[in-house]
Amino acid sequence: MANGFWGGSGIKYVFRMNDAGTALFQVDGTTAATTLAHASMKYGATSGDFIVESTDESFDENGALTFKVSHTCIDAGYLTFEEVVKASTTSSVTKNEKIDETGRKIGGSANAGGTKWLIVNVGASNGTKRYVTCAVMTAKKSSGGLSMKAGDIMSTTDEFTSTKIDAAYTVADAMLDDAYFATSQTVIIPTDGWKRSLLNKEA
Repeated sequence: MANGFWGGSGIKYVFRMNDAGTALFQVDGTTAATTLAHASMKYGATSGDFIVESTDESFDENGALTFKVSHTCIDAGYLTFEEVVKASTTSSVTKNEKIDETGRKIGGSANAGGTKWLIVNVGASNGTKRYVTCAVMTAKKSSGGLSMKAGDIMSTTDEFTSTKIDAAYTVADAMLDDAYFATSQTVIIPTDGWKRSLLNKEA
């Protein structure tokens, strides 16, 4: 009997990338990121008040992926991450999309400027496989609005849009949390900037 994927994992990782989309850095943009602990932002936790309420993935007509996460993970690390997002230079003009004779595309809304981020959206398990989306994205500056009201925890929503890259990028095993995935697996993101995969789940 086939099993579906119920809910999500409540865990998402964000790593800062260089402008070329070829290397990972810590949030300062200069120190290399080589482990999960170097993530610029981790959404969710297995205890305490930090939760991911919901995650939404959608596509526009150009095939760009939008990633939206609503969460309560507001601490000093989140505020530093938010400052980088707000300070990044994002093009206000959509580049005209051009296609060469082989079908390769340049320009278009998915190639807007701004700091690049590698998103690892850890999804649900069906018992043997775990869903994951890995994408190279830019953050929308409209992200980070706060909701505060009596009797409710402070929460916010962040939104990202995928961006094309010049060459495929391999997400290393070290960036796939072994609390959720079996070891010795990788994800190759093609030049469109995103990849959905079913990986072997944790033991």
